[in-house]
Amino acid sequence: MWASTALSHVNLHIDVPISLSIEFDWRIFLYSFGMASLAGIVVGIVPALRMARANVNTVLHTGGCGMTKGRHWMRDTLVVLQIAGSLVMLVVAGLFVRSLGALQTTDFGFKPDHVLNLSFDTALIGINDSPARDLTGNIQAHLHQLPGVMAVSQASTVPMGYFIGTTATLTIDGAPLPADAGALTAGYNVVSPEYFSVMGIDLLRGRGFTDGDNERSRDVAVISDGMAKKYWPNEDPFGHTFRIGSEKARKIEVVGIARDVEFSSTRGDKSQPYFYLPYAQHVKENSFMTLQLKTQGDPLALAPTAEKAIHDISPELPVFQVQSMEEALYSINGFLPFQIGATLAAMMGGLGLTLALIGLYGLISYAVSQRVQEIGVRMALGATRGSVFEMIYRQSMRIVAVGLGIGLAVALLVAQGVGTLMIVSAWDPVTFATVVSALVLAALASCYLPARRAMAVEPMVALRQD
Repeated sequence: MWASTALSHVNLHIDVPISLSIEFDWRIFLYSFGMASLAGIVVGIVPALRMARANVNTVLHTGGCGMTKGRHWMRDTLVVLQIAGSLVMLVVAGLFVRSLGALQTTDFGFKPDHVLNLSFDTALIGINDSPARDLTGNIQAHLHQLPGVMAVSQASTVPMGYFIGTTATLTIDGAPLPADAGALTAGYNVVSPEYFSVMGIDLLRGRGFTDGDNERSRDVAVISDGMAKKYWPNEDPFGHTFRIGSEKARKIEVVGIARDVEFSSTRGDKSQPYFYLPYAQHVKENSFMTLQLKTQGDPLALAPTAEKAIHDISPELPVFQVQSMEEALYSINGFLPFQIGATLAAMMGGLGLTLALIGLYGLISYAVSQRVQEIGVRMALGATRGSVFEMIYRQSMRIVAVGLGIGLAVALLVAQGVGTLMIVSAWDPVTFATVVSALVLAALASCYLPARRAMAVEPMVALRQD
């Protein structure tokens, strides 16, 4: 019930009423309870049948220890598999955690700090085209006057947001048509002139947009460095034109080259072709926009004032997805899959590790109880308590070593299978070293009490047993 509640409260960072509804289900509980009970019955039957087939004379002559000698391979195997399974789950959890950490420190080509996002759609209140451009212009000017606001821009999409933009099919003027008509593609964003400065996206060459890039001027675009290298590899793209599939009659001239930006963490290559269009020239197709405020202090502290300023101009305009740019990164196209993956795998791995340690503790405790006489004989013949302690630990570590060996082999295969979802290498040495070390330390701790119990055996008491 605790795990279900924890997963249901994962923050999806979205205003749309979508949640991970993982409620406690009594049907699933009863099914699980039944399976656990069945497993207990089956496990109990095995030693019962073994005892029923035992020779009474043998039992009377050998005492309790003779019945188990050389016949504990099944118990050892189960504990080995528990250790191996928990290692696999913990490795997957570690890879997700490491990937999330790597993402949080990655240079995506933009600067998300001190940026507040506010989304709206003018079509929801029946405003489109030129009136929509005038409304958003008034809103930007009003927001720019707020204390603590350094700059204001707008864009049709936000990097790693839930809506990461559109991919267009291109026609490069002056270039031969490829054999595959859909081979020339690029993602794009519709932005205002201040967008590059607000988002901290460097212009490498040429210029950005100005207020003069409007519906009366020639169509222009700022392209990414990756697009310039891919579609104009041996020439300067400035002055060249291209067209997008939906508007083949419009020639779009390249006026600037911007730094590559990663718009989705799952794509893994920020050098993909990308271009930017000025909002003033493409109002008609873009009623949904996100305003972005560059602030001096905490952007969330400014959110209520910014929303009020927008409603002062347009009281009926719904404003949603009000969050900092750093919060916006936790979307399905950003950090969220790694956050959920790490949480799920850590829960399963933690449960598996707990079961493995309980199994190992029970196995070693049982082995010690069956070897009391042997330990007494060893100590009567001169064995030290330290050597007895070491003997028990050596037996424990053999089981742990086999489990780790099998678990490592399986974990490498599983990690290779999910490697495409990760940011770090599927064979990340830090993850494997950390998980193995943690498992070894936990196993050592679980074996400590049984080993101490064996070391505390009194030889004369042990020899008088049975």
